[in-house]
Amino acid sequence: MVDKTTKKDSVWKTLADAAAYLLLRLVWAAARILPLGTLRRGLEGVASLIGRFDRRHRRVIRENIARAFPDWSDDRVEACPPRSANCGATSNA
Repeated sequence: MVDKTTKKDSVWKTLADAAAYLLLRLVWAAARILPLGTLRRGLEGVASLIGRFDRRHRRVIRENIARAFPDWSDDRVEACPPRSANCGATSNA
């Protein structure tokens, strides 16, 4: 089997890996120095942004809410996920 990876591709992969590592280290360092409430709000914002583009999970959330609350109207179920994306929160930190 012939390896078609060139040295140039290998260098770019190494640089991309190093950049990703540095970015994650910066995020981790910032997370360690931020107050817990600020960190939580920031992460909720990131999760909300990701959730806007994740149709499959929004659909699953709506289906679960409809099963949990069968007496709710379709409009109420549809309105619920965006407002209650953090249903599992157990702390008000």
